[in-house]
Amino acid sequence: MRNLSGGLALLVLRRRWPPRFVVGFDQLAALLALNLAVWMLLDRLHAERRAEFVADGLFGWACYLLLALLACALTARVQSRDAPTRALVVTALAVSPLVLTLFWLAGDLAWLANRPVLITALAVLYLAALTLRILGAAFGPVRLAPALLAVALVLISPWALN
Repeated sequence: MRNLSGGLALLVLRRRWPPRFVVGFDQLAALLALNLAVWMLLDRLHAERRAEFVADGLFGWACYLLLALLACALTARVQSRDAPTRALVVTALAVSPLVLTLFWLAGDLAWLANRPVLITALAVLYLAALTLRILGAAFGPVRLAPALLAVALVLISPWALN
């Protein structure tokens, strides 16, 4: 629960420091399970009335998760050789169910759906700012190289994941 309240603070772009988050394997597993549950619930809410479960979508989910883990590991290595990747993953997982819910439900608003380019640009800018807050919450003072790498990964994500 402490990690989720820290994630809520990050959602509104408040600064948090590493001691605020509990970084254990149990927390990582619990947050990953929560994220997957939120993702499945939102996917189910947006499915058609008599939609069938198609396991092909699980492959896409697994690819997104692996890409995110790779991005976290790469960013942690750029921060320092000793930077714990788990701290970055737990911090990102603490805020991600909230961001996922907010963005997914905002996509249902007609006036947002009518302006996809503007909304995508605003979402990418928000995610870039959020990424810097997540790095600070995971590692404390952030060096320039990991900050630039993380923002670059956010900037290419709409085109890479299309």
